[in-house]
Amino acid sequence: MIRLSKQRARTYHLVRDQGGATAVEFAILLPMFIAFMVGMFDTGYYLYNRTQLDGAVAKAARDSSLEDNIGQRSAVIDERVKELMNIGAKKAEFTFHRESYSNFNTAKRMEPWTDTNSNGRCDANEPFEDINRSNKWDRGGKAGQGGAKDVVVYEVTMTYPRMFPTEKILGIDDEVTITATTLIANQPYAKQAQQTSVVRNCS
Repeated sequence: MIRLSKQRARTYHLVRDQGGATAVEFAILLPMFIAFMVGMFDTGYYLYNRTQLDGAVAKAARDSSLEDNIGQRSAVIDERVKELMNIGAKKAEFTFHRESYSNFNTAKRMEPWTDTNSNGRCDANEPFEDINRSNKWDRGGKAGQGGAKDVVVYEVTMTYPRMFPTEKILGIDDEVTITATTLIANQPYAKQAQQTSVVRNCS
């Protein structure tokens, strides 16, 4: 009877023993906590770069639209964007794209066409206005900064390696790509060049 009571006492103390439980819980929760913190820092770094790039692109677009800067100084202005962004995002790579249109209504829109088969695209020998004379149905923009009063779509894409090892912890890409786009009209320093379209047919 006494022996049975001692066994019960041992079992009771064994069940009630909490020694080492904290260490086990910590070992289970630590990876999740690290993943959460790394993800949070990575997101914050992305949002910082996103805001910086939007601001840099907006300023570069305004500078590019001035009469003195149109054309030959575009590359210099692009370099300023690189310099500003490389302060925070080291080893970032950039691509710059400028496309000019006659007005805001036509910017980034596909060239007008007659959709005879109502499928939402230009095909089956349907006629379209080749505004930029590229011999194909596209958005109708011309590469570059354009001229006086032209509306310019300025787009900058930045790709940079992640600052934190998020890709190893969360299994995502080890690079981040951010694209910032803005539309701005060039300074009205002269009469705007008139565009004459040609009617062609989609194949």
